Amino acid sequence: MSADRQADRPGPAASAFGEYLAHPPAESDPARALLVLAERVRRDESCERIDIESYVARIDAMAGEAAGEAGGRRGAEAVGAFNRFFFERMEAGASPEAGYAAGLFPDSVLRTGKGDCLALAGLYLAISSRLDLAVHGVVVPGHFFVRYDDGQTRINVEMLRGGLARDDAFYRERFGVPEGDACYMRNLLLDETLAVFVFNVANRYAAAGRTDLAERALARVVEILPGFAEAHGNLGVLLYRRGEASLAVACFERAVETNRLAGGAWLNLGVARQALGRLDEAAGAYRSGIAVTPESAELRHGLGTALHRLGRLDEAVAEYVEALKLRPDFARAHGDLAAAYLVQGKSDLALRHLDLAGRSEAAEPTPPGER
Repeated sequence: MSADRQADRPGPAASAFGEYLAHPPAESDPARALLVLAERVRRDESCERIDIESYVARIDAMAGEAAGEAGGRRGAEAVGAFNRFFFERMEAGASPEAGYAAGLFPDSVLRTGKGDCLALAGLYLAISSRLDLAVHGVVVPGHFFVRYDDGQTRINVEMLRGGLARDDAFYRERFGVPEGDACYMRNLLLDETLAVFVFNVANRYAAAGRTDLAERALARVVEILPGFAEAHGNLGVLLYRRGEASLAVACFERAVETNRLAGGAWLNLGVARQALGRLDEAAGAYRSGIAVTPESAELRHGLGTALHRLGRLDEAVAEYVEALKLRPDFARAHGDLAAAYLVQGKSDLALRHLDLAGRSEAAEPTPPGER
């Protein structure tokens, strides 16, 4: 992008995406709703516009072609016929995620033929809705797919495996879906599906340093999908990083309420509580995280730091040792263990771990930061 073009780029206060969040369109058509959102994001990222009507016309034409195969069918026959059209005739396929938010949408797939799970699902929903197929978006922690559900036949369609049908048990085990959840594994309404897209846009904006806009987007997401643990968690991360530890704690608490299996959210909750001096509560959060993700060296280390500050050195040392069993190159754990050994008068052990800390990898996790 040229320097002149960059100068014209809208800032967060004048963001086209921000305008969308303030005044989202009341669309009932998945294709048009997704394209409106894509257009706002593309304008915001590159000052470019997309021709929404042109893409709608292309989707209409594709639906006309698909009708010859899937039109009038129901159940497994309809899914099979549409999948052949989408994944074989259209050759829509999976690709690594692009690093920019505009790559999350159906127009990107129409241009390249490739996309991540979300972009492919968006185009699948856009075309299938024109055939009156009962297809819905479905979200699980860290993934998105679509489901055909006409009240009698229910088929999950995996975007990243060419339409392979996966049962609910696969998704629950593979992606750690909690029981009794508010948004995971159920058929989403259109505004809820759009909220998942906005969530992913917000994550890209946060990574690009546009944290104010990302925070606004995540706040909108949790209004629409209050059971979406990752959105609560990522909003908490942004709040914590701008010094709002108390507000961050509330977000992390909501995240673990909606998904008690989210080890990263328990870690973030422990860190934020610890920053507020709530050490016993921080230790409780770390222990809850360890119960669901016992392989996490970061949670063991976090628990060690809370116990260390509480003066419970023997217990802290035990946790640091466990963290290093899980991750021998964990420099901060070596350093904190060395500090505990110094207080205990074990200078030889302290010097050994100080040396190991210096030789361990420099890059360390920086919680909170679940995603």
